[in-house]
Amino acid sequence: MTAEGAIASFLAQAGARPKAGDPVSAHVDMAASLGLLVAFLSGKKIRDLAEITPRVLRDFIARWYVEEATFPSQTRYQLHASSELSGPCSALLPEPLELMRVLDIFWDWIDRHDSTGTPGILREVVSELGSTMPRAVEIGRALSLHVIERGGAFAFPEFLSSFEEGGQSQYDIDTPGDVGALESYFRITRIEGERAEVEDVITEERIWPVLFPVEIARRLGPGFVINLELVRSLQLWHIVDCGFTYPPGTEF
Repeated sequence: MTAEGAIASFLAQAGARPKAGDPVSAHVDMAASLGLLVAFLSGKKIRDLAEITPRVLRDFIARWYVEEATFPSQTRYQLHASSELSGPCSALLPEPLELMRVLDIFWDWIDRHDSTGTPGILREVVSELGSTMPRAVEIGRALSLHVIERGGAFAFPEFLSSFEEGGQSQYDIDTPGDVGALESYFRITRIEGERAEVEDVITEERIWPVLFPVEIARRLGPGFVINLELVRSLQLWHIVDCGFTYPPGTEF
């Protein structure tokens, strides 16, 4: 069975296909969430339900959706019309908890109509990411807002004064053999208050301490991966720019 055909059958059985004049409902939210899965699979040229492995599903939830949801646009995703899906439904990007709820319901339904045991394994992926993926999106949004409000590296008085005076000040970015600026994907290894130890996922070098805003530090946990640009001031590493935050277990 194709993935799109399975989704169409599920929506039809759940009564999720909207009718003209119907108010927005939880059923329409199901169609919107599963429409995202269709869009992702289409981009990967995956058609068969059997091709959705745990790795594929994790990539959809922990990377593709995280990157779409952290900076949501007004793009509308559709269950596009095909021979198997008539009456397409479109909606704005569902929020993380809504997506995970729908995926859990969908894979439970597939599990009850499939004897291979694979849907059960996929449901375990959904369960594992059920809390960490929404937290990753929340951290990514909050940290991006903090960076914007802070104004980046040039908001630090020490950084500005170093250029005004023609020197390097406390950042020492160009000091030979003593790195003062880093940009990479960093995995959180431990947290102590506002300070965190991070590990570069490429070099495996550990950096300590990285200073996080208090409200964001409270949401962090070991294993989360964040794309960060860091500069050093004295004994502290400061965040001057950031990309996405990914849940624990995300591969790079």
